[in-house]
Amino acid sequence: MSRFSEVEEQIPLSEQFNNPLSLVPEITVDSRTDVEAVFIDLENRINQNDDWQKRSQAIQEAMSYIKGGIQNHPDANFVSLAPAIASSVTNLRSALVRWGSLFVAAASQALQVNFVSSLEIIVPALFKQLSHGTAIISNSCRFALLEIARNVPHRRTSRAFMTKLKSKANQQRQVVAEFIQIAIENWPNSLLTSLNGQFSDALKALVEDPSPTVRQVAREASEALGAEKPTSRSSSKVGLSVKIPVTSNFNQNTSNTPTSQRPHISHIPTSPSNKARTPIFKARRSVDDSGSPDRIRNSQIPLSPRYNDSPKSFRASQKGGGSPRGPMTQPLRKAHSLLDSQSDESPQNPLKFAKIPPPIDSFEKNDSFSGNNSGENSFDNLKFERKDTRDNNRENYNEIMNEIEKASPENEIYEYMPPKTNDDSVNFLKLLQEITASKDFTKLDGLDVLLPPSIVSAVKFIPIMKPWKPVLPILFEQFTEAFDDQIIDILSVFHFDSWLVEKFAQSFDAQTIFEREIMNGTLDSLRLVASLLRQDILRNISLKMKNKILKIASEFSDNEDSQFLVERFNGKPNNKPNSKLKSKSPNSKPLRKSDEFNNSNNSTSFKPSSKTPNKFTVRGNGKPLIKLNSKPNPVKQKVDIISKLSSALEQNESYEDVLDEISQNADEYIPEYLADLENIFIRYLNNGEREQIVSILKFCVKVLQSRDTICFSGLFQQLSELVTETDREIVDLATAVIVKMAEIDINIIISLMQNVEEAMNNSVDETALSTLSIIHAFFIDLSEAKMCEFSEPVMQYLQPALASNNTSVRRIVVLIFVEFRYKIPQQFHQYMEQLSMTQQKLIELYSSKRGPKK
Repeated sequence: MSRFSEVEEQIPLSEQFNNPLSLVPEITVDSRTDVEAVFIDLENRINQNDDWQKRSQAIQEAMSYIKGGIQNHPDANFVSLAPAIASSVTNLRSALVRWGSLFVAAASQALQVNFVSSLEIIVPALFKQLSHGTAIISNSCRFALLEIARNVPHRRTSRAFMTKLKSKANQQRQVVAEFIQIAIENWPNSLLTSLNGQFSDALKALVEDPSPTVRQVAREASEALGAEKPTSRSSSKVGLSVKIPVTSNFNQNTSNTPTSQRPHISHIPTSPSNKARTPIFKARRSVDDSGSPDRIRNSQIPLSPRYNDSPKSFRASQKGGGSPRGPMTQPLRKAHSLLDSQSDESPQNPLKFAKIPPPIDSFEKNDSFSGNNSGENSFDNLKFERKDTRDNNRENYNEIMNEIEKASPENEIYEYMPPKTNDDSVNFLKLLQEITASKDFTKLDGLDVLLPPSIVSAVKFIPIMKPWKPVLPILFEQFTEAFDDQIIDILSVFHFDSWLVEKFAQSFDAQTIFEREIMNGTLDSLRLVASLLRQDILRNISLKMKNKILKIASEFSDNEDSQFLVERFNGKPNNKPNSKLKSKSPNSKPLRKSDEFNNSNNSTSFKPSSKTPNKFTVRGNGKPLIKLNSKPNPVKQKVDIISKLSSALEQNESYEDVLDEISQNADEYIPEYLADLENIFIRYLNNGEREQIVSILKFCVKVLQSRDTICFSGLFQQLSELVTETDREIVDLATAVIVKMAEIDINIIISLMQNVEEAMNNSVDETALSTLSIIHAFFIDLSEAKMCEFSEPVMQYLQPALASNNTSVRRIVVLIFVEFRYKIPQQFHQYMEQLSMTQQKLIELYSSKRGPKK
């Protein structure tokens, strides 16, 4: 029963949710049935990870019990199934999502208000899938949510839906509007009276929503509630009888044939408040003037992996500008309809990825360009050396604009991504202009991850801002996730143009991106900070961040932005080029060693210095210099060194000295005292101070780096928890320890890959992300000779993660495959063929940035 039967395939999906129990046989419950044991068995089977088909069968069996009336038994415990059902509806398998959603619909119809206890777990999981690119997944979750709205009239139901009122996803806001409309139509008046104010305020916002579908549903609900009178009506009827246009952002390639009336479920009593309900499914198909149904396109919401290693070689400095202004207001994100206002000049054709040629390996061999700032803030004034040999000296603004206006691309946009010539760049930009003007973003399905590097490449040939102005803000809004990690590359290639920086701040969390980029310690991060400060966008900069900025500025002291920042924070300019800052503001503190560590080790893989340590070192607490290279007493006893370390950590002083002593005599101490050291380390890695944790991790890194016979395997659990922390230094150090351990014992990396598979099956994205970061760091450091033995397990355990809804997960998996493509291209070729053409192209693109190796 895990696949559609022939009968099921003939039933429109909406009708399946009208009467989900008609799809399963009945399992009756009598006095001999141990209901408690039934629920325990169902919970265990739905939660299993090894076989999605078995999970699907268990869900169908649960529906059969509902059909048999198990909900009337006093021991029935549907709340115990909620976590397993939530996990199922967020799975990658469409069949499992469909059956999980059907269970939710059936349970809401059977339990009605008694189902409210499960909503806090299930509703967020269903909302998460509304923007999924697979139609049956997004539509199944939507129909399940609407059944909850119809059958569970309760304040907690309202609260679960209304939390998505300000969601950036228009699919989620649409469901909120539909929820309000259903509640007005079907919920008891006594409950509606208490929610009237909340619904009224929500509808006032929704009638101004960027999405036309959301606005239309909100207007209908507003008139019914009496909160907002619409300006025009397509029907005199109040409520959901109005047609929902096919411009909806929901996928509609599943059949949505309306039904005139909900089929009656004989064994489930219908409450009086639900008898007169108006089915929302009544108008799922729009009809044209001739009476024929409109063609419902098979649209797909694009997935958006992120990448950090975007091209940064073609950078030029520009004086930041812009006058100070008031605080920026974050506008509602535009929610463009996939099928709205389609341009006649760019008919929609399905992408044929089989025709996509792999990018040339030498793509960015000569991608630097020269730009001269005229002194004004606009990027339009830059001079630019065009790379195409035919047009090497063309710098005329009008000539470039005319060329773009006259362009008539003959191919689909993916054939120009990333552009490598002037003609490709012009055609690429022309198609982007048409797509953003028509809002037909289906042409970019699956290509959004290529947008940032393609734009950066095209700017080499089209270095004026004007033709990009109609394009970039819309792309920022539509593909925020795809641009998030690479937005600084876009800003940099446009020289942090003040207009573009303002648009960036309207679409992205400028504070978060600033804090992330400044940790990289690059000149571009300084230029970003300077641009944001000049336009009064950044308002809260901590003392730690100021110290970090000043430290980086001292390394680029000749740069105008660095001088601006030094003067801004210290009150006087930095006149000593290429030297550390000596001046300090009254409120500033000296940079800590942890800041220096973060600045020099900002990648996932931490590589401590291989230089011989100095004979003397200064302790962080400011105490006198302590000699490190003195030889220990050879008659040291176990109780002495272990007690000494334990006492130092307990008193929180001098423990660094003890750790240094142990590391310098690791061959003598560690093999014999390893278990005792691990016990002490476990205690403080779990509950110690930050400085203690950092010192222990640095000790482990130092020992593991110098000796391949020692492996702190007893710390693996604590290290795995530390890599999920928010402290970047701790995460990097914990990752480095695990990577070094994995180099000694390869079973560790195999176990980590299995953990990723398990985390993906359970939709635990945070666990998957932290584990994938460790795996990526491991393969970055791994030699070519050892890569081959990992090719098969990597494909087996990590390939399914490419279908994840989490863009960061997909991004790291692609980067892991890039390591194999770069280091062992011939051996990895057979595995590359198992990937889609889009995934292959991404891997080829980012492999080409690594250098000349094939």
